[in-house]
Amino acid sequence: MKGLFVLLCVFVAAQARSTGVQSESHRIAAAPGENPWVVHLRLAVSTSGLLNSCVGSLLNNRWVLTSSRCTLNQRFIWLRYDATAVYSPSLVTETSQVTTNAGLGLSLININRNVEFTANIAPVRLASGNVVPASAKFCGYGANDDGAAGEYLNCAEVDVAVQEDGSVVASADATQFDLGAPLVADGVQYGVLVQVAEENVFVNIASAREWISDVTGIPLESDESDSNESNGDSNESNGDSGEDDTEEDESSGDSEEDESVRFVN
Repeated sequence: MKGLFVLLCVFVAAQARSTGVQSESHRIAAAPGENPWVVHLRLAVSTSGLLNSCVGSLLNNRWVLTSSRCTLNQRFIWLRYDATAVYSPSLVTETSQVTTNAGLGLSLININRNVEFTANIAPVRLASGNVVPASAKFCGYGANDDGAAGEYLNCAEVDVAVQEDGSVVASADATQFDLGAPLVADGVQYGVLVQVAEENVFVNIASAREWISDVTGIPLESDESDSNESNGDSNESNGDSGEDDTEEDESSGDSEEDESVRFVN
């Protein structure tokens, strides 16, 4: 009986190490499809020759948003999608193309190919207003007891507050391997984890929307409204909305991308 108890203790300890869940974090293991925008990032670091891990959010079929600290000195990046477990993603892509804004503390990763959306791989919407909810979901992989990067995606509802400088702080139980992780409420991303501390700091998406739009082509809310109004006027004058829509699709070159990405209130 004593031997059985010892074996049980060893099993529980092994489970804790493999998931990276800490008892005080109140994180819950994520199920496939619950957070289809979360992307696991594995990076080859040029200065050390070692591998680093962090998190990003899928913005559309060509771009992933993360922290600039995550991509610092990166030489190559492997992106894992639908990776509730790091070792069994449904899709892996590779790239080395990164655009960084050091002032904002953010990086945009060019996937360098079109990612096909599924029930478990889909983009997050980006907040366009300055209002941030009082609570949101934080998802990351954490760290194992030995300090290595965690291998399982876990999520928790966290309290959120906005600082005087506009940055967002949250009570997330985060590690360095969670840098770049999104702060999401009702499918809308409000923050990007850029600093791990007693109160973890997130960049407010509202402060980065113009830069994100300039780099990725994601339309700002005002631009989209103006575009809709002008399209309506054009349709009335031409009397043929189908022809206008065809021309617009041809000029964009990727109607799926246009429909999938936008800033929302």
